[in-house]
Amino acid sequence: IADLDLIREGSSEANRLMSALPMALKDVPFDSAIEACKWVGQVQLRHGYDRATKKQTAVHEAGHIVAVQALGIQATSSRIWRVFGRWNGVTTWDTNHSQATAQGLFLRNVTVLAGWRAEILSGISHPSSSLDERFWVEKNSKALDQIRGVPLGTSMRATEQLTDRILTEYKPTMNTLASALIERGRLEAIEIEELLDSALNDKELQELVRSQTLGGVNHA
Repeated sequence: IADLDLIREGSSEANRLMSALPMALKDVPFDSAIEACKWVGQVQLRHGYDRATKKQTAVHEAGHIVAVQALGIQATSSRIWRVFGRWNGVTTWDTNHSQATAQGLFLRNVTVLAGWRAEILSGISHPSSSLDERFWVEKNSKALDQIRGVPLGTSMRATEQLTDRILTEYKPTMNTLASALIERGRLEAIEIEELLDSALNDKELQELVRSQTLGGVNHA
């Protein structure tokens, strides 16, 4: 029964993932929802279901906030809540780039992957954490490799490297945001701005972002 529950949970998450794919990516060759369902189910059968804690969820959302702000995007809100003993979270932000280009898709990958990488950086990740986001980024990265004509895994490594650099550079800011989410449960744009470190405008990091995206990825 436990295994069947995991499979059902995996199927539900996979279906939610595939239905949420942005229209801008309609021409990218994604595999069917069956692949996502199988992968999610296999991971959860192997490692169990991630019953995310409050701190884990807050760190995850704080990672998203730091990444989008570091890339020059405005985070509009972030919140965490508990349902049936499991913590959930969501962060929203404006976009100033098109996902229809290789550069825009790469930047989107960084912002999406940042939640899971923040958990890892903080030492509170679970093997079954963020499966929807991880699947989404992995598929996009494979598509980018094809577009760019580079070896498989190149775009994924670049995404992880830039994401980790941003989160490591601004870990104190990330921790401040996570603490605020734990305390308040929700942050609006103005509160996020007040909590953010001005170092997010660091010129060295902005140049790194530019070199990674324009020089290393944008071949559209």
